Amino acid sequence: MFQKLSVQQFVIVVLTVATAVIHFSLLFPDVLFILNGLGYLSLLAALYFIPQLAAYRKWTRWAFIGYAALTIILYFVMNSGEGFAFGLGLVTKVIEVVLIILLFLDRNE
Repeated sequence: MFQKLSVQQFVIVVLTVATAVIHFSLLFPDVLFILNGLGYLSLLAALYFIPQLAAYRKWTRWAFIGYAALTIILYFVMNSGEGFAFGLGLVTKVIEVVLIILLFLDRNE
């Protein structure tokens, strides 16, 4: 049914769910944060859990990397005038950077 995940892929799943949950909880019910969390979960599902999309994993992985990078960039753009909150926002950005690295390293699996 589902492919067996490597340890690295399992960490990708955990970090993706964590960042999605954080985005869901931010300023709830802000539609922008809800959509961002849904975007993460959709890309995760397309990457590992929808077998019909297995042939597109390479492209899904690159879309996932781009999505995480865009989220990081937009965080800094949207908060540039206010100063940065050294809390949950930056923790989420660290998670997203680690996700980008792991997704890049996962490209050969």
